[in-house]
Amino acid sequence: MASGPATLPSMNHRALLLAAALLSGCATTHVTPTGKDSYLAAVRFCGVCTASTKATEAAAAYCAARGQVVTVTNISTVFGSGAADVQFMCSSAADQKASRPDNGVTTIELKQ
Repeated sequence: MASGPATLPSMNHRALLLAAALLSGCATTHVTPTGKDSYLAAVRFCGVCTASTKATEAAAAYCAARGQVVTVTNISTVFGSGAADVQFMCSSAADQKASRPDNGVTTIELKQ
C-alpha cells in the first residue's frame, strides 16, 4: 500500500485555525495585592473580549468573595493588544461614599 507524501496545511487552513483561536476569547486573569486593601487585576491574551471589562469583572468578583465592594481607581489598556490592568480597592459597603455630595444630580433654578 503506497502512501503519498504528507501535505502541509494550506494557508486557508492556518488562517481558520488562527481565527478560531482569536475568537475563543481565551484570556488569562490574575489579581495581585498592591497595598492595603488595594489590588491590580490584569487581563492578558483577550481575543475578541474587552480586556478592561474582563479585568473590572475580576476585580468585582475578588472583592465580592470577601464580602466587600469594589472601587476602581484606574484602568490602563493598550488598544488592540488584548490586555488591560485595573487598579482597585476593596472596602465595606458602609465605607463607600458618593463621588459627589449631590450624587451627580444638578438642579438648575431659573429666576425671573
